[in-house]
Amino acid sequence: MNIELTYPVIAAALYSVSVIFVKLATAEEKISPNSILVINNVAMWLIFLPSLFLEGGIRDASLIWQPVLVGIFFAMGNIATFLCAHKGEVSLMTPIMGVKILIVLVLAKLILDMELPKTMIAAAFICCAAVFIMGYSKGRISSKKEWITFGLAIWACSSYAMCDVLIQKFSSNFSAFSMLCISNFVLLLSSLPYFGTLRADVRRADKKAILLGTVAAALMVAESIFMFTALTGNVSAPLCNILYNTRGIMSVVLVFAIGKFASGLDNLSQGSALRRAAGSIMILAAVAMVVF
Repeated sequence: MNIELTYPVIAAALYSVSVIFVKLATAEEKISPNSILVINNVAMWLIFLPSLFLEGGIRDASLIWQPVLVGIFFAMGNIATFLCAHKGEVSLMTPIMGVKILIVLVLAKLILDMELPKTMIAAAFICCAAVFIMGYSKGRISSKKEWITFGLAIWACSSYAMCDVLIQKFSSNFSAFSMLCISNFVLLLSSLPYFGTLRADVRRADKKAILLGTVAAALMVAESIFMFTALTGNVSAPLCNILYNTRGIMSVVLVFAIGKFASGLDNLSQGSALRRAAGSIMILAAVAMVVF
C-alpha cells in the first residue's frame, strides 16, 4: 500500500480530535474559537517560514498569487470550521462535511479536467447518502443549532474543496511547505482582527482552557501538514478527500465514547449514535471501493 494514502487518514484522525479539543476549550466561554484560530495560524506560519528560503521553495516569484488564492479559500474554511465547532453540534458537523467530496469531484473535472473513474463517482455518492443518514432526523433538520451546524459545515467544506483542487493544480510551482507557508500568511492576515481577542482571553482564561486551545491548534497544524503533503504528492484531490472522510466515524466514536463524561460535548442518544455510525460505516465502504 502506498504510504501516501495513509496521510489523509492521519489528517482525518487529527482533525476529529482537534475539533473535540476546540469544543472542550470553548465550553465555558473562557477562550473563544477565534483565539484558537490565531494560535493555529501564527504557529503554522512561523514553523514553515524557513521553507521560503530553501532551494525549490519558490520556483517563480510571479506565481505567488497562486498560494495566496489557496490561502483565501483556506481562511474561509478555517473560519467556518472554528465557528461551527463552537456554535454547532460536533457529531453532526463532521459527517455533514462529507459532502465535500462531491464538490471536489465537480471542481476537479472543471478545473483540472480530471478523468473520474466510475468507482470514485459511486464512492462519492455513497458518502453523500451517508451524510443524509447521519445528518437528518425524521427527514428534516429540526433545531436552530442543527441549521447553524449545517450552514457552517457546508461553507467550510466548499471552501476547503476549492482549496484542495487549487493546491493540486499549483503544486508543481512550489514545494509543499513553501505553499503552506505562503497560503498561511493569508490566514494570518485574516486573523489579525482577533489578536485583541486572544490577548483578552489569555488574561481571563484559566490554564486548562488555554492548554486545551493550544492543543487544538497544534493538532490542526499537524492535520494541515499531512493534507498538504498528500495533495502536493501523488494522491489526487478526489481520492484524498474520500480517504479523509473517515473522520466521520472517528468523530462519532469519539463523541459517543466521551460525551457523557466531558462537559461541552454532545450527549448522543443511542439512536443518534447508531444512525451516525451506520452512515460512517458507509463512508468506510466507499473508501474501500476506491482504494482496493
